[in-house]
Amino acid sequence: MIENLGKLTKLTELHLGKNKVTKLENLDNLTDLNTLAMQSNRLTKLEGLSNLKKLEQLYVSHNGIEKIEGLENNVLLETLDVACNRIQRIENVKHLSNLAEFWVLFLRHT
Repeated sequence: MIENLGKLTKLTELHLGKNKVTKLENLDNLTDLNTLAMQSNRLTKLEGLSNLKKLEQLYVSHNGIEKIEGLENNVLLETLDVACNRIQRIENVKHLSNLAEFWVLFLRHT
């Protein structure tokens, strides 16, 4: 759980890798955030990012995310790292026209 960030409204970077976070929540007031690093947590879904309209870099590798979604309002994204998740196909990224770096790794077991 992400807590006690409500008053940090001018925060521009948040790095919470390896903290056993299971859900992206309580980020709504961080409207100036441009970098969010959440690698190696326990996330299964991309959510709670709709108010982060200034977000330029999102790092969520090494989680359990199954689908790229919830990024409709994050049109300024330049870097998206979703490597080493459970994503089966690339979707919901066509609107991210500023994307310069897109890191995806598929490891499919047959």
